[in-house]
Amino acid sequence: MRKISALVDHGIVWQQLLGFKSEFELRFGDDLVGTMKLPKMLSSSAVFQCEEGSWTIERLGFLSSKTVVRNAASGAEIATYVGRAWKGGGTLTLLDGRKLDLRTNMWKSTFEWCTDAGE
Repeated sequence: MRKISALVDHGIVWQQLLGFKSEFELRFGDDLVGTMKLPKMLSSSAVFQCEEGSWTIERLGFLSSKTVVRNAASGAEIATYVGRAWKGGGTLTLLDGRKLDLRTNMWKSTFEWCTDAGE
């Protein structure tokens, strides 16, 4: 498995496994970068694993667009994501206070994370 941190400036792709199964792979070409599994078909939580570690991702509230990322081993919250319902995208706030903006195109077919400086 390749390290996700080594692919920051590269295009990586999510692929769903076996049709309607709630398992996904994050790939860089033919290389596996990470996996994500949802415990139930319409679950609001998932487990993401890669070479660097394992995290749980959980959407909170029924109509809320807030998502919390926790270290799977300790349960410590490491980031929160708040989506923008009508504009698309959202803001990821990391534990140290840094913020990343999720930007998408009009068709929501491409996504990129950007700093406040546009990097």
